[in-house]
Amino acid sequence: MGATDEEITLDIVSCGGYGLTPFSENVGTTIENYHASKDIKKFYTTSNSVTEELRSAPNINLRYYF
Repeated sequence: MGATDEEITLDIVSCGGYGLTPFSENVGTTIENYHASKDIKKFYTTSNSVTEELRSAPNINLRYYF
């Protein structure tokens, strides 16, 4: 017994910022470039994880994602 996927409504709140800053034409220092690459990796890892979880149960209703 339990709810079917169609009866489940999911709200997702992603806490914390990604820390991505706009790129500029200026070349940063090595450490700035390193931190920027880590921020980009974190952004895509987090968003890909959410996408894969939603893909695993396609009939669940997603109401809010912010």
